Amino acid sequence: MPISPWITGALFLSAMAAASGRQPLPAGYRFPTDADRTQEWAASRKPTPTPFHARADFDGDGREDDAWILISTQGPGWGLFVYLNSSSDPLALALDRNRGDVRAQAMGVRVVPKGTYRTGCGKGDWRCDQDEPKVLRLKRPAIDYFKFEGTHSYIWWDARTRKLRQTRMSD
Repeated sequence: MPISPWITGALFLSAMAAASGRQPLPAGYRFPTDADRTQEWAASRKPTPTPFHARADFDGDGREDDAWILISTQGPGWGLFVYLNSSSDPLALALDRNRGDVRAQAMGVRVVPKGTYRTGCGKGDWRCDQDEPKVLRLKRPAIDYFKFEGTHSYIWWDARTRKLRQTRMSD
């Protein structure tokens, strides 16, 4: 399914911020700190050293992109943001936002290598929707967006539509 229904906003970031080498933060969010490394983030430190950050060339433009779980500065909550670091201004896409009903530390991201993967419906876990593939053939790295000991989906670049898409891998 296309990720576009998830997108709650897109921020065009200034060339000045891109030139600084640091990704500017969306308003109302901050990067995780050591103080945020609690619960699942602390327990997973060895197998997943940065469960809130994944970096790879997701869109195939030759530049590394970044996926971040960012913490809200305006009360409980967090968001999943992907920075597509193109040669022009980076583009930050808000792919998921949570107002605090799920802790940020219950969620994680990591890089999925290119390859062929059976999806949840392809494994028979549920009936495939009309546009849901049984097999996902990734031509470049993707983002595994997961809940610790729970569901996960892959967020991947669809070169045909030039958009990020999300495919459920488990319930």
